[in-house]
Amino acid sequence: MPEELLKKWRGIEGWSDHEDPDDESDYARGCRITNWIGTVRCGAVTAQQPS
Repeated sequence: MPEELLKKWRGIEGWSDHEDPDDESDYARGCRITNWIGTVRCGAVTAQQPS
């Protein structure tokens, strides 16, 4: 992820349940990655996130 976009990453902010498909927090979306590596949108870019 480009360094200038790190300020858009909110981590667990707004997280309630990563198994809930309606939970769109960064943490929940990252937890739903089922492969060894996946992508998570952050602002206008897609970041690679190891699972």
